[in-house]
Amino acid sequence: DMYRRCIGSLSDADRERYYQESKSLAVGVGVPYEMCPKDWTSFEDYYQRVIDSDLRVTESARKVAVAIMAPPFPFGLAGVASVPQRLVTTGLLPESVRSQYGLSWSSGDRQRFDAFFASVRVASHLTISPVRRLPAEFGLWLKQPLRLPVLQWLGARVTRSRVAQAGFA
Repeated sequence: DMYRRCIGSLSDADRERYYQESKSLAVGVGVPYEMCPKDWTSFEDYYQRVIDSDLRVTESARKVAVAIMAPPFPFGLAGVASVPQRLVTTGLLPESVRSQYGLSWSSGDRQRFDAFFASVRVASHLTISPVRRLPAEFGLWLKQPLRLPVLQWLGARVTRSRVAQAGFA
């Protein structure tokens, strides 16, 4: 879904290849290979079944949502950064999950969400490939996550405060 929103549609064959290649990620996080649906269509059925019947938002999930809806940037930057973060995160959730979180979603939100991804799609097509790949390649070059201790410390303070303000302390 993100590829479609940011770049464009995949052919059925490319979508199936992507799904088959993605199974290694599932195995990497502990899902036995034989538990992965056999093809993209089966995965879509499985996903919909989980959303409709099995997925329930817990109190712990609500705590995590408070923390991730606005990046823990210091110096008042969290408010600015949280606008697209909240819009994208909320907009990508299925309606039933959004409802369980108690997140509102209006037609205006949908229009902003669609406009956001339309601009991402245009920017993606206008940006040359080496520039688009630069952040990922820089991360691979580092061979470890970039760590900025002062920002991590300040971010943790912001996150703790936000979680406490939401009544989850």
